[in-house]
Amino acid sequence: MTRRSWTEVADGVLVAHSRLYATTTTIVQDEDGAALLVDPSWTPQELADTAADLAELGVRVTAGFATHAHHDHVLWHPDLGDVPRYASGDTVTLATRERQTNLDALGPAFGPDLLALVGRLSVRDTGFRPGLELITHAAHSAGHTALWWPERGVLLAGDMLSDREIPLAGETGLVAYRAGLDLLLPAVRRASVLVPGHGSPTPDPMARWDADDAYLTALLHGRGSGDPRMQHPETGSDNRSTHRSQLSLLDG
Repeated sequence: MTRRSWTEVADGVLVAHSRLYATTTTIVQDEDGAALLVDPSWTPQELADTAADLAELGVRVTAGFATHAHHDHVLWHPDLGDVPRYASGDTVTLATRERQTNLDALGPAFGPDLLALVGRLSVRDTGFRPGLELITHAAHSAGHTALWWPERGVLLAGDMLSDREIPLAGETGLVAYRAGLDLLLPAVRRASVLVPGHGSPTPDPMARWDADDAYLTALLHGRGSGDPRMQHPETGSDNRSTHRSQLSLLDG
């Protein structure tokens, strides 16, 4: 029995959720058995359990990918192996520049062996797995990247299109977020499975895109939002606070 609860959301695509912020760890296996590990997270025990589970399942991790440079998305564990860990150019730059900030955000539970691996990324701006397309934009964070497998119909959206978080535009601005959301639309229309960076995977990706589109439209018009995520039992308070902060961006 595995230590974490893994759900196969599509053929060869396994997802586990952290107890912190429902952050997703995603593994995507190719036909040859090689596997890409995306955003492994979050706690030291969960990272160790991920490595143990994948070994138990016979999953051969040959590369990692960080969708963006925030501290909960640039983690690794020694037992996951010394393999290339990729990200977009802007993500690598940001992870390097903000390394100490990310280390500080992780807290005392992270020992030297884990801290040494935080944000150790290499640039990869084009697809490097069979059938993989990278969609890089500046919504949420500079260099934020979604991973899209057209033949599989699988889209890993990073920290967008969540059922528990409203769009978080404070770091790069509303215009950049709007542009990033629009850039994702062609893939969202074709996808049969969407995996967000926080929250539940869905077989209805367009519903998620429509929700974020409606939220941004209301925000850009300076209106309040009836977005149901404002009442989410776990994240509603944070979402309401974030919404108030993002309304203030319109005054800038």
